[in-house]
Amino acid sequence: QLRTKYIAMGSRCEELECNFGQSDFPERAAEMQRRRDEDFVQHEVRLSHTSEELQSLQSELVQARSRCAEVRVEEMRLQVAADQDRQTVEQLRQHVRRSEATVAGLEAEARFLGLPEGTVTAARSAYS
Repeated sequence: QLRTKYIAMGSRCEELECNFGQSDFPERAAEMQRRRDEDFVQHEVRLSHTSEELQSLQSELVQARSRCAEVRVEEMRLQVAADQDRQTVEQLRQHVRRSEATVAGLEAEARFLGLPEGTVTAARSAYS
């Protein structure tokens, strides 16, 4: 095994010597460096765009959270108003029931006194 590894290492060294010894090595090395530089610049541009996009998304998130808070406040306000409306409607229903009971009692008393039917209703309409 050691001998095999030694032979493999020797061949790699020979390949490197060939590469360094070739006349176009400096040009190839310069081309590789240029490509790496271009790749680096492209990555920086992508990173810059990604950073800008991230800032934009963070700004949108802040705006969305703010709008959500506003909607929740409005929802609570509307819930309170709806509860008040329900209470008012119930109070009005109770008032109507009391009024109807009063009218029924007055009509019964009017019949007992022998007044013509509808006298209470007509008198009530006149005062409303």
